[in-house]
Amino acid sequence: MFLITDGQTFTQVQYRLLDNPEYIEPLRHEVEAVVAQDGWTKASLDKMHNIDSFIRESQRLDVLAIGSSAHIRNIPVINACSCSGSITPHPSPLALSPSPTA
Repeated sequence: MFLITDGQTFTQVQYRLLDNPEYIEPLRHEVEAVVAQDGWTKASLDKMHNIDSFIRESQRLDVLAIGSSAHIRNIPVINACSCSGSITPHPSPLALSPSPTA
């Protein structure tokens, strides 16, 4: 069964991989080696230690997004001004990421 938290975790891992592309090849090699030896089984998934560590670290780093919305939604009580000078008038909704996006 695919739960909403599974989707959030999968999304977090994808973003973390995009932010850290140097991990893609080592993780891919681990998957290829284990699947070549054991196929796609529960036992083979248990042998993918680097994948497991990467997923756990992604969850640790993105702890605010687990089990909740990936963004903090807010409606400012006054006009909001960003550091770039753009103004968001009240009562426009804002969505803020819990971690840096750039």
